[in-house]
Amino acid sequence: MQLKPMRLLTPAKINTILRILSKREDGFHEIFTHMVPISFFDELTLQEHSMKHFSFRCNLRELEGPENLVWKALKLFEEASGRTVRLIIHLQKNIPTGGGLGGGSGNAAATLLALNRWYDEPLAEKELQELGDQLGSDVPFFLNPRPTLATGRGNILSSLPSYPLGEILLVIPSFSISTVKAYRMCKPKMCSPSASPNTLAELASEIENQFHESLFPSYPELNQICELLLECGALTAAVSGSGSTVFGLFDGSLERNFAMTQLQESTDYTLIPCKMLNSHNYFSLQN
Repeated sequence: MQLKPMRLLTPAKINTILRILSKREDGFHEIFTHMVPISFFDELTLQEHSMKHFSFRCNLRELEGPENLVWKALKLFEEASGRTVRLIIHLQKNIPTGGGLGGGSGNAAATLLALNRWYDEPLAEKELQELGDQLGSDVPFFLNPRPTLATGRGNILSSLPSYPLGEILLVIPSFSISTVKAYRMCKPKMCSPSASPNTLAELASEIENQFHESLFPSYPELNQICELLLECGALTAAVSGSGSTVFGLFDGSLERNFAMTQLQESTDYTLIPCKMLNSHNYFSLQN
């Protein structure tokens, strides 16, 4: 059992392609999406303490309760492993909630992986996947974040090797969007699956988000942000997931940084420069 504190970075993701195909009998939606981790992170820290139970803390006090996915992941781990967690777990939130970036799902996945390592891996990979599936559709993706095709309700995963990776500028508006509300507004539409792009130009031409059809009329600012990014040199721009974060795709960091400077001078949006990742190792900070 590890005694020194453990610190993990938990990434956000973008959906480069997102199609909502049909409503399922279980209440979820059948989707087709490409998900890619990006270099924008929350931070999860675990350390031992002498209490008989765990303590969960967050820099955003309103997120500290049992509805947080970190808390839920911890309780599921206790039940599945038979371990009693006696740790202080601190979550430093940087990724906005309701932004379509999967921050909460990444936090949950990191919690499962961190606890499993701390307690000498009582759960096998398949068991962790099953726990992740219970926590949310995106959590299994974040257990091994890499460019991925997700189908079903988002939990049937296939790796997309050699996926083209570009520089990203996130534009975060002042409002968030409820995932439940976004799906309620969206009209499912069956369509043919896309092949995996091989170049950044191909990726730029294929990026799409079906939520645009329902979100843009209700949140016209999202379309305006996409247009601003294109005017500033983005290859393409789209809402990530069910919103409200918009991302611009760029050839390189120079083009991305130039666009960020232009937007900083003309808007009050929160701007996050980052890049698409081929993979992410949660435990790289432990080495």
